[in-house]
Amino acid sequence: MLYQICEKLRIAGVKSVIVNYSYGREYFEIYQQRINDALGISVELVFEPEPLGHGGGLKNAQMLLHRKGILAINGDTCLDFNQELIDELTDRFEPREIFRILGIKREDNNPLGVDKHGKILRIRERRLAEGNETNTLDAIGAYFFQREILEYVEPNVFTGIFGLDDLVERVSKDKKLVRVVPVSSGFRYISMGTRDDYENTLASGYSWSKAK
Repeated sequence: MLYQICEKLRIAGVKSVIVNYSYGREYFEIYQQRINDALGISVELVFEPEPLGHGGGLKNAQMLLHRKGILAINGDTCLDFNQELIDELTDRFEPREIFRILGIKREDNNPLGVDKHGKILRIRERRLAEGNETNTLDAIGAYFFQREILEYVEPNVFTGIFGLDDLVERVSKDKKLVRVVPVSSGFRYISMGTRDDYENTLASGYSWSKAK
């Protein structure tokens, strides 16, 4: 899956990737070289002694994060990126905006309530901001952070995006803005976030799913 993820990122113009891992270094070293040779993408490996969540993972790799913006992708998700989608996820941040979440409309269980501009108002039953909710979406495994997000994370502490005292809640309390960018209908993706997803993906030979 790592090779497929990097292959799609190359199409969108990405030239360097940082991979957080907690086991299987030998496996990652093999693909580190293959990806560099075949795709021309530089891959850095960062050891994570225990799961740290999205925020903790960024903090763990902080010494290698030299740009003002950070694109983070779940290792169990491959997205059919193109330059247009990358631009929508990364460009023209508002002054208070600190990160964006790529979202998808599922048939049920859409935990993120947003307004017409994509601002997160609610995560499941937890209200984060006032406003009129016009859509519900689910995260699809890609996020773009301003480097400022690292100020909200302590070293070596698990910090997720959607749990209690998570990144969305922390930055919302500080009057920062988090937006969800929806993918268009027909957008292709592979997700192995659950055991059922994993088994279905293997059974289908890694075939793409499509957004509704």
